[in-house]
Amino acid sequence: MKNKTRAEAYLYASGRIHAMAAHGFTRAEAGRLCDAKTDAEALRVLADAGIPAADGETAEAALEAARERMLRELSGFLPDERLPRLFRLRYDYHNIKAALKARESFGALYMPAGALSAERVLDAAEHEHYEGLRPEMARGIAEARAAFARTGDPQALDFALDRAMYTEMLGLCEEMGSPFAAGFVRLQIDAANLLIYVRARRLGRGSATLSQALIPGGNADVTPLLRDTTGDSLERVFGAAFGGVLPAAYAALERRGSVSALERLCSEKIAAYVDGGRQTAFGEGVALAYLYRYEAALDQIRTILAGKRAGLTPDAIRERLRAL
Repeated sequence: MKNKTRAEAYLYASGRIHAMAAHGFTRAEAGRLCDAKTDAEALRVLADAGIPAADGETAEAALEAARERMLRELSGFLPDERLPRLFRLRYDYHNIKAALKARESFGALYMPAGALSAERVLDAAEHEHYEGLRPEMARGIAEARAAFARTGDPQALDFALDRAMYTEMLGLCEEMGSPFAAGFVRLQIDAANLLIYVRARRLGRGSATLSQALIPGGNADVTPLLRDTTGDSLERVFGAAFGGVLPAAYAALERRGSVSALERLCSEKIAAYVDGGRQTAFGEGVALAYLYRYEAALDQIRTILAGKRAGLTPDAIRERLRAL
C-alpha cells in the first residue's frame, strides 16, 4: 500500500511531466541547430525549442537559465523536492572542487545549477563553515581539504568529494524511499568504478590509487579490484549490471579500444535503465527520466555549439553527436 500511495502522489506531476516532455528538444531541432549559419539563427532555433535568450544573452547563459527554470518548475509541483536536489548535487560538488582547487578562477568555473550559492560554497570550502550542509557534504569537504593539504594532489581531493557526493545521493534516495532512484545512483557508481579501474590500470596505477578512488555503494563489492592487475575480477564485480559492456572494458584495458567508447556504452546502460521509468504512466521514475533526458539534451546542445565555435561542418558535428 505504501508504494501504491507514493506512486499515486505522482499522478498529477507525471501528467504535467509527460506534457512537458512532448515539447522537448527534438532531433529535428538538433539538425536545425547543426545547420544554423549564424549565432542569431542558432538562438532562434533554441527559442523555438523553449530555450529563449534574453537580449544580449549568450547561448550558454540561456541554457543555464533554462535548466534553472526547469528545476524550479519541477520542485514546485513534485511530491518530493529531493528528486531535483539529486540532480543539483553534481553541480554543488563541481563548485566545491572549483573553490578548493582554483579559487582565482572560481567565478568563471561556478555553475549556478547547484542548490548552493557561490557565496555559500566559498564559505564552506575556504572557511570550513558547514552549518546547514548535510553531514555527507561537510565530511567530504573536510576530507578533501585534508587530502589536498597532505598530498598536494588535486586527484586526492576529487576522490574524497566524489565519494561524498554519491553517499549523499544514496542518502537522499533512502530518505525518499525510492528504489528506482537508488538503482539509478548505484548504476552511476558502478560505471564510475569500472572507468576508474580501467583508467588506473592503463596508467599502471596500483591498489593504493584504487583504494582512494573506488566509490562504495554500487551494486557489488569492489574489493576484488584492488589487487586485480588483469581484469579477471570484472565479470564478478560488474557482470550483473554491466555484462554487455565488459568486452569494451577488456578492449580498453588491452589498448585495443578506447576509454571514451567504454564510457559511452556505460552511459547507454544508464539511459536504458532511466527509460524504464519514462515508460510508466506515473511515479517518480517519470520525473527522474525527464530530468535525466533534459540534462542530456542540454549536453547535446553544448556539443553542437562547441562544434560550431570550432568551425566544424554540420556533418562533422552530427558525427560528434553520434559518438556521445
